[in-house]
Amino acid sequence: MEHLMQADRITLKEWLRETPAVVLAFLHTAISITEQVHKAHKRGTILGNLNPAYIWMDSEAHITVIQEKHETDSIYTSPEQTGRMNRLPDERSDLYVLGMIYYEMLSGKVPFQAESTEEYIHAHLAIVPTALRALRPELSESLEAIIMKLLSKSPDERYRSTYGLLMDLKKCLYSLLEEGYIASFDIARADEASRFRLPRTLFGREGEEEKLREAYEQVRSGESVLMLVSGPAGSGKTALIRQFQVQVVREYGLLMEAKCEPKNRDIPFSPILQMLRKLIKHTLGETPERVDKVRTRLAKELGQGSGVLASLLPEVEPLLGEISTLEVLPPAEATIRLHRLLPIFIKAFLDREHALVLFLDDLQWADSATLEVLRTIVHDKVLLGLFIIGTFREEAMQEGLGHGEPEAATALWMESALFLKVGSTPMSFQHLILSPLSYTEVRRFVSQIVDENTLRVRLLAESLYHRTGGNPLFLHRLLDSLHRERKFYFDEESSMWTWEEAIVTQVPSDPGVLHFIGERIRKLPTDQMELLIIAAAIGHRFPPATLALVSGRSVPYTRQCLQFFEEEGLLYREYDAHEAEESYYRFLHDRVHQAAYMSVPESAKAALHLKIGRVLRANSSDQQEEFIFDMVYHLNLGMDDMVEESDRNELAEYNLQAGLKSKAATGYAAALHYFEVGLGLVKDDEKRTDSLAYRLLLEMPECEYMCGRQVVAEELLQRLMGCTTDLVERSQIYLIWIGMNSYLKKNDMALEIGMQALEEFGWKLPLEPARAEIIKEVLLTQVALYNNRKDIAHLPVNPDPHYRALSNLVMAISTSVFTISLELTAVLFSRFIRYGLRHGNNEAFAFMLAGYGLVILRNKISLSRTGLHYIDTAILLSASFESIDLQCRLNYIRGLARLQPNPEEGFKHMEKSIRYGMESANLSYVSIAMLTSATTHIGDLYALTALISDYEKMSQMLVDDETHSIFQIARWYIAKLQGEVRVSDNIMLPIQSLGMQKTLNNEVYYICTCQIEIAYLEGRYGDALDWVDKGRFNTFRQTRMQVRKQHIYHSLTLAAMYGGSPQEERKDIRSKLGKQLFSMRKWTGYYGNKSSAYLLVTAELKRIDGDRAAAMKGYDDAIRAARLESHSLMEGTALECASRFYRETGSTIGADTLIVDACAAYSKWGLLPRSEN
Repeated sequence: MEHLMQADRITLKEWLRETPAVVLAFLHTAISITEQVHKAHKRGTILGNLNPAYIWMDSEAHITVIQEKHETDSIYTSPEQTGRMNRLPDERSDLYVLGMIYYEMLSGKVPFQAESTEEYIHAHLAIVPTALRALRPELSESLEAIIMKLLSKSPDERYRSTYGLLMDLKKCLYSLLEEGYIASFDIARADEASRFRLPRTLFGREGEEEKLREAYEQVRSGESVLMLVSGPAGSGKTALIRQFQVQVVREYGLLMEAKCEPKNRDIPFSPILQMLRKLIKHTLGETPERVDKVRTRLAKELGQGSGVLASLLPEVEPLLGEISTLEVLPPAEATIRLHRLLPIFIKAFLDREHALVLFLDDLQWADSATLEVLRTIVHDKVLLGLFIIGTFREEAMQEGLGHGEPEAATALWMESALFLKVGSTPMSFQHLILSPLSYTEVRRFVSQIVDENTLRVRLLAESLYHRTGGNPLFLHRLLDSLHRERKFYFDEESSMWTWEEAIVTQVPSDPGVLHFIGERIRKLPTDQMELLIIAAAIGHRFPPATLALVSGRSVPYTRQCLQFFEEEGLLYREYDAHEAEESYYRFLHDRVHQAAYMSVPESAKAALHLKIGRVLRANSSDQQEEFIFDMVYHLNLGMDDMVEESDRNELAEYNLQAGLKSKAATGYAAALHYFEVGLGLVKDDEKRTDSLAYRLLLEMPECEYMCGRQVVAEELLQRLMGCTTDLVERSQIYLIWIGMNSYLKKNDMALEIGMQALEEFGWKLPLEPARAEIIKEVLLTQVALYNNRKDIAHLPVNPDPHYRALSNLVMAISTSVFTISLELTAVLFSRFIRYGLRHGNNEAFAFMLAGYGLVILRNKISLSRTGLHYIDTAILLSASFESIDLQCRLNYIRGLARLQPNPEEGFKHMEKSIRYGMESANLSYVSIAMLTSATTHIGDLYALTALISDYEKMSQMLVDDETHSIFQIARWYIAKLQGEVRVSDNIMLPIQSLGMQKTLNNEVYYICTCQIEIAYLEGRYGDALDWVDKGRFNTFRQTRMQVRKQHIYHSLTLAAMYGGSPQEERKDIRSKLGKQLFSMRKWTGYYGNKSSAYLLVTAELKRIDGDRAAAMKGYDDAIRAARLESHSLMEGTALECASRFYRETGSTIGADTLIVDACAAYSKWGLLPRSEN
């Protein structure tokens, strides 16, 4: 070498003299140069400045020496060395420059011609050099492919090592010397064989992949599927779904992924919102037709709920058009509203062309709000074409649910977390359990890495299988660790992978997968290790810009490091077409994130998180609301390092903001956490109602009772009461207290607290008012209303806080009062109306006026005809307020008032009440409106079936248990009349205990009504009378329509029993029937004195009295009236009664004709078994 450097030396640049080299000479020189570079790389040295002017060679051009210390020339620079790519130069940069030099040697010129450094940089980054064979056609295809591969812009497309290049160059030389020409061959085979690359193929998951494909086909056909994938950490759950994602994308479906993280458990709906943001962004990037389609669906389905979603997802505003004002609701109603809206929102994006897959990773870390929404979605009956996939760890299940078989633990988790049992939901449910890999699968895994399946490979696989237990992640990391420690390596001399037989048994038995990942991280250069550790502290997912700010590194350098981490299998980048510059990075696996974060010393964690929090605060001032949760999370972890009281107070204020945002999103557990942290930070006096401590304290009781801790909520309310004597401020506390007890169905307690609050305002109400007092209150109110009759419709709105506080209290207890005592209702409503006439209009006044109108209407109080007028006036007054909740209440009252005189009009108002109630989440009124509509339904069985189905879909299973029971009873009633259930059906079992309670019970009364009708139609007259007796105690509190229906069938039953009863009983039956008919003569409207039902009972009485002509005319009138009413059931009943009458008189032909017509009428109504019999 000394001789070469001292004499007869020549540089490669001089040797070329811009003349293409002969191929044989080129190969000898290129092999010599490549060997020199290969030696440097094996020493861990990246040359970085290769240049033909500094490569020395002998006169034969066979031996070369590279001079390392000189400046870099822009001509011989790799794309990543320009600083314009987000990656650090590595050995492959030298390979690119070798490509530049070899191209020049073979073509006689450099690949790019440029005038300046900037032009060369552009060329390296963007210009593809002319193909070598276009300049020298005689060159072999393989040699050209080698050079062009070296010149690839992306390092990933070049040779991975100089070893692979060297083997291909030597193959070319051998072929040229042996055969006289370079034979074509597949280049880079040796390069690939020497490369340590863990397989991306999934092993042992073929069955699970097939089940995913089958489930996806179900979804594409219009079904909805919920699939839960469980397994230990590292078993490949996420990898399985990512592999499935390829199929989804290939078939034009959408897969939206979100990860549940421990860090985000205090952020309500965090994973749900992640997925929806991606879905919105994707949709906005689609065709205008698709965007318009989604926008139209949302406008139609969301209604007034658009404001709720816009507050949660500002990104959705372009899809919503005009956004409604967000109406503030009590906690329970706000929760219900959001749970109703989210499935509706998701439904707008579903269609056959775009199957939607929502993937929730690591459900064991999901926040409670996310699980609640997931429950709602999986129980929803209208979401079709949706595939929900959730993964979770078996370890997490067993921690909370005890040890046992994974399948049993999963069933327990589903039942406790999702209220889910197989077969209990509209969605098809499937559960995949990922088992460890078998020995055979581990052997296939190792064989793919080393490209052989020999005895030594099988022995290695057996050792790895026993050491890792078949856990894929452990297997990956153990082999990676062995490779990095040079215990498992590619031997270049033998051209095969080599290892010692005992390498696996030499691994200590204690370390798990975290040990190997941690060792890998600690072997990184110090600067890169620090960067990765800071990233782990930021979170599982992070943007490069934030990492750069916290670490103090430049963004380009940070991106280069992140690219390196990605290549090393530590991170991966979320590729987002809409955010090419600010794509987020994620840790490849939770265990990688965990190992990196464990590298932070405990003593340094608070300072690091404090720094992250302050960086987020300083750089998100204009978007602080969006990043409030991340900022508060880190600042809370760093609070121990806060010295200044002002900093702690500021953090308490941030916790209040985060808590309020969580509470608005119905994430009560998360909100409570923030309020508690904030309260622990402040030192000011909670007795001052303007203090931060008081504001935090005031928000906590609602969160406590919504989280199931009523006792704690009570204690907090008592504590708050001791902080203030101001009536308006105390009324806010009372409202929370009343709301809590109403939510818990403790109406007695809600009323007691409400009356206590009203006493503070000077309102003392009698709990059991005497009749005289009721009459006095009503009459005083009637006089006041009459005196103000001209001004009441124009009553001005009064925003006075004192008046509003009193009004809110009265409104809050109104439902409890109505449930407990109609007498107290009359007194309360009457007194408030007089008070409102003096003080002005507000929502409470409009509601109370309508309620008062209904009270006097239902109780037949003097001047009751004015009841409807008051209700209509209340609706007129409500126009001054943008309150959907008020419209729900008023339409229910209006519907109830109109049901009897005009059922069709009444039902229209009930439908409005239900629609408004669903939008405002007033499910108390939705429930009672649905219950009322179902129990007073006047259509046939087909219409009733459709109505119940619609209600079940519309209510999304959110209505109360009583209404669900009514739906069940209605379905039983339909099935019973259509011959689908036995007489001894279980629905009758609750009657025995419930019937003894002398309180309002809609379920019992509805069952009684149904049973009376069924027993009469089936000829079981004794049973019908028994059911009449069972329903008597509840008659006064029921809708008049149900009461009248029982009255009609009671009368028809008595008439039908008359002929078969002993003589001594007939007189009593005739007397009862006469009284029944007498009371019916005053009826109007539904079953009124001109209805087919009234005419039929009259005809039956004439038959009993022996007035055949009158009876005959009565039956004809009843049949005619029933046909005019389109009341097929009553038409069939009248025809059947007339047929019996004609048969008794000897007119068999007439009787047969009538019974045929009766069968047709019954069939039209849906009473199929009766028409068949």
